Amino acid sequence: MSADFWDVRRSNTENRTYLIENGYVEYVSTSIDFSVVVRAFHDGGWGVVSSNCDKKTDELLMDAIKLAKISSKRSNKTILKRYEQDSNPTKILTITGKVSKEEDEIALLREIERSARIDKKVENTRIDYKSTRLNMIYYSDDTDEESYEMQRTRYSMIVLSKDGNKHQFGSERDYIIGGSEILDGEKPHLLAEKAARTSLDLLNALSPPSGIQNVILDQNLGGVFIHEAVGHATEADLILAGDSILKDKIGETIGSPLVTVYDDPTMKEYGYYPFDDEGIKPERRLLIKDGVLIANIHNRETASIFDGRPGNGRAEVDDIPIPRMSNTYIDNRDMTMDELLEMVGNGIYLCGSRGGEVSTGEGIFHFNAENGYIIKDGEIGSMVKDVSLSGETLMILKNVIGVGKDLKINGGHCGKEGQIVPVGSGSPHIAIKSAIVGGE
Repeated sequence: MSADFWDVRRSNTENRTYLIENGYVEYVSTSIDFSVVVRAFHDGGWGVVSSNCDKKTDELLMDAIKLAKISSKRSNKTILKRYEQDSNPTKILTITGKVSKEEDEIALLREIERSARIDKKVENTRIDYKSTRLNMIYYSDDTDEESYEMQRTRYSMIVLSKDGNKHQFGSERDYIIGGSEILDGEKPHLLAEKAARTSLDLLNALSPPSGIQNVILDQNLGGVFIHEAVGHATEADLILAGDSILKDKIGETIGSPLVTVYDDPTMKEYGYYPFDDEGIKPERRLLIKDGVLIANIHNRETASIFDGRPGNGRAEVDDIPIPRMSNTYIDNRDMTMDELLEMVGNGIYLCGSRGGEVSTGEGIFHFNAENGYIIKDGEIGSMVKDVSLSGETLMILKNVIGVGKDLKINGGHCGKEGQIVPVGSGSPHIAIKSAIVGGE
C-alpha cells in the first residue's frame, strides 16, 4: 500500500510541577509520557493513528494509509504540495537548562513566595511552577530524520490582599526556554514583591472613567491584542472555515501605517521551534506591513490550498498539526513613552491582561486589563481597577496613532481546538485613539 504523503512524529515528554500556597507545598508531580503520531495523505483524505506504546512504526503507517484511503472517498480531493527544504536537516538540537534537586527547587520557590509578604494586608500567596523537557523526532517520505530536545520552564505568582471587605489580586509570571535557572537571582523575588504591591495598590484604586478614550497599551496587553484579536484571524484554517474577518484581504490596508506585525518561530522566545510538527524549517513571517495584510499562517494542507508557505503546523505531542502562531508581535517604531504620553494627552494607560473574549469571525474583542492609570496632561496619574478594553479589531488597528521602540515578548500558552502550545506575544507600548474603555 502507498500514500501521496506520510510522516511520523515521536515524542518523549518529562514534566515537573509544583504548587505552593501560603508556605505549604500543596502539589508535587512528575510525569514521563511517550507518544507516536503517524499520518498518511491519499487522494485528498487523511488517516491518523496515534499510540502511547512503542509499536512498530510500519504497522501504524499501514493503518494510517488504510484510514486515508477510506477518508479520501469523502474528501474534496485537495492536492498536498511538496516543499523543498534545506538539504541539511536538524539532526540533533539541544536547548535545555539547569535541573536542580526537587527539594532545592521547592526551597527556592518558598523563599520567592515569602518575598510577596510585604504587608499585613497580604492575605494569600500562591506560586506554581512547571518545567517541561520535550524530545522530538520527526521524519517523513520527503524529510530525513531530524530531532531536537528542548526544555521550557515557567512560574506564576498570585497575591491576594484584603482590607476590610475589599480584596484585590496582583500577579506576575516569567517564562524561559531553559530550566530552574529561572529561579536564580533577584528577579523572581522582585516579581513577587511587584505582584504584592499591585494587589495592595488596587485596594485603594479608583474605578475607571468609562466611554470613548485615548489609551496606551503596555507591552503585555498590546501583545495579547495582536495575538488574540489579530494573529488568530490570520490562521488559515479559520479563514478556510469562514471564521475570520481577514478572509480575502491579502494586499488590503487593514490598519494604521504604523502597524507592522511578524510571526517568528526563529526567535529564541517561548514560542521558538527548530522545525514545526510537520518537519518544516521555520522562517520569520511578515503578516502585516505598514498596515497592509501580507500573509496568513499555514500548515502543509492550508498552504497547498491557498498557495502559501507552511511552517506553522503545530500540535500537542499526541495530536495533529494545525496552523498556529509562534512568537507574534507588533514591530518597533521610534517613539518614547514620554512622547506617547504627550500625544495621548488625556486618557488611560492599560497594563497587563486578565483574559477576555475574542470573535475572529465577527472581528470584536473584550479584554480585561490587570490595572490601569489615568493619563492627565501627558502624565501618568492615579491607578484604576477593574478596567477593560473592547471594540472592533479592524477599527482599533486603524486607530493606532503611536508605536514605541521598547518591544517586549512575553511567554504564554495558547489553546485552540483542544490543543495547548507554547507561544510568545509582544508589542512596544502603543497609543490608540477613540477606544472603548469600561469597567468589568
